[in-house]
Amino acid sequence: MFLLAGPERDDVAHLQTIARLTRLLRDPRLLAGLTSAADPKEIIETIRTVENEH
Repeated sequence: MFLLAGPERDDVAHLQTIARLTRLLRDPRLLAGLTSAADPKEIIETIRTVENEH
């Protein structure tokens, strides 16, 4: 579950964010990293690593 917050009238940014999340969530490395993370720090590291490779 994700919560997106942003300017009320900026529909483009909202759609770009959703598209980016969709691409990241399709990466099996992200799912593996999120499910095996032992703490929030590992979750953030996993997201950053996968995001930097896209």
